[in-house]
Amino acid sequence: MSAPTLGESPKIIIVGAGLSGLACAEQLVAANHRPIIVDKGRGPGGRLSTKRPPFGPFDHGTPFLTASHPDFQAQLERWIASGQAQNWPCSGGDHVTVGSPHMRTPIEHAAQRLGVLFGSRIAPLTRGEDRAWPVLTETGEPLGAADILVLAIPAEQVAELLATVGGPLAQAASAVRSSPCWTTMVHFAAPLQGEAHILRPKRGPIELAIRNSAKPGRPTGERWVIHSTADWALDHLEAEQEVVTPLHLEALPPLIGNLPAVTASASHRWRYARVTNPHPAPFLVDDERGLAACGDWFGPGDAEGAWLSGDRLGRHLVQCLG
Repeated sequence: MSAPTLGESPKIIIVGAGLSGLACAEQLVAANHRPIIVDKGRGPGGRLSTKRPPFGPFDHGTPFLTASHPDFQAQLERWIASGQAQNWPCSGGDHVTVGSPHMRTPIEHAAQRLGVLFGSRIAPLTRGEDRAWPVLTETGEPLGAADILVLAIPAEQVAELLATVGGPLAQAASAVRSSPCWTTMVHFAAPLQGEAHILRPKRGPIELAIRNSAKPGRPTGERWVIHSTADWALDHLEAEQEVVTPLHLEALPPLIGNLPAVTASASHRWRYARVTNPHPAPFLVDDERGLAACGDWFGPGDAEGAWLSGDRLGRHLVQCLG
């Protein structure tokens, strides 16, 4: 993927405005490229989604961020310095970073700055006669013909978009598998017993439970977010949320004692929550066809890995384009 074959000002379209797609876009924009960024959602989210049911906002995606790579640690520090995130020295010895006032705040700011086109669900891809990629929404609205098309979406969705054109990216994406997760958001009438803000059970249907209201800048009240194990979510994949919520609540008392009254609750299914066999590379590029992919299905398969994947791909594209 080089400048001579793509022209002086290649048109770049990025599909997906989560951590990875926005990190890629930031590098391109810093080098004076102007990518078009589209996302099927109504607003920024991905792994850092915040749900807003009638009873208040909940971080129902990634509950907090940690960094093992210095580049991502530096990014967390930039978000903290700008007021978009805060350190959360929660009880139990965990020291993590959370978006402020919501987990999605950092990517919300980036999406506004980069001008993301939300509500744009992309139709399966075909390649034009001029070797560009005509990108259309499912309703037939043209978004442009991309010289470079970046797919910053789950592997399963990459495979679906490339089903009719095939190629190495489609092959790689088709080999990746993700497991689901059910997340339950609960508002209790009174505080739960104990001081722990993060629970990590060793058995049962719950993998993680977080006292969402203990995070800095959150609304008052006793608010918890419960994440299921992958096996439990697979067993209940097509269940209704009205079935899932009480089952999660039944599993809480052994972890934290008797529960106060529940004033409101809701559940959300993440079909592609955890990547079980991520691709070992940081990103993939099909130079011949002007395609690239990044996301949480590369590297460690978590939020940090998603950001690093997009950041690395953005740097790579900048270097190739000169």
